[in-house]
Amino acid sequence: MPSDIPRAIWSGTFTVMGVELKCHMLDSGQRIIEAESMNEFMEKLTDGELDPMDVEDMTEFYRWQRGD
Repeated sequence: MPSDIPRAIWSGTFTVMGVELKCHMLDSGQRIIEAESMNEFMEKLTDGELDPMDVEDMTEFYRWQRGD
């Protein structure tokens, strides 16, 4: 069986501006956000339900995104 299909080695959630984002890190090192979570986030941001300046709870997400 081919092993070239990426596999999630970490899965978890981050709360960003009050929206829970489901995230994964693949064995290739790539980090992904589930489409459903991102769609919910973008809809709320576009509808004006989120304050783009509310970044207090984003520290852990930024660390994960950078690979720290």
